Parts: sequence; C-alpha cells; structure tokens
Amino acid sequence: MVAEEESEAIIQEARSKSAAIMSKTRQDLMNEREKQIEEAKRSGEEVLKREIEAAHVDAGKIKDAAIGEIADLRHAIEERMDSAVQFIVEEILG
Repeated sequence: MVAEEESEAIIQEARSKSAAIMSKTRQDLMNEREKQIEEAKRSGEEVLKREIEAAHVDAGKIKDAAIGEIADLRHAIEERMDSAVQFIVEEILG
C-alpha cells in the first residue's frame, strides 16, 4: 500500500512539473510571438514610410515635369497667337 501511495505521489509530482513546464513554455512562446509581431509591425511601418517618401519624390518629379510642359505649351501658344494676330492684321489691313 505504501508503494502504491508513493507511486501515486510521484505521478502527481510529475504531472505538476509537466503542467508547470507546459505553462512556462506556452508563456515563452506567446512572448516570442508578441515580439515577432512587434518587429514585423515596426518593419512594415519602416517599409511604408520609405514607400511614402518615394511616392512624394515621384510626385515632385511629376509636378516639375507638368510645370515644364505647361510653360512650353504657354510659350508655343504665345508664338502662335503672335502669328495669328499678325495674319489677321495683314488680312484686314492687307
């Protein structure tokens, strides 16, 4: 009977230790998971920040190109207007 009680006590102690180890392992895994999620979030935020900065640079280039094209078009229109005005004046006065 004593051996049976000792066996039961050893089994109970093993279960308790096993449960404690499982609980600690579970907590360690949850902590590691949280750490990885935070690292991924920071990494994603950095990538997003770089992409936004690149988009701003690209938008600036597009804006500068558009301003240049508008200036060229205005210049071309002014030249054509001068020619059109001269043509009209010559036709009227002609």
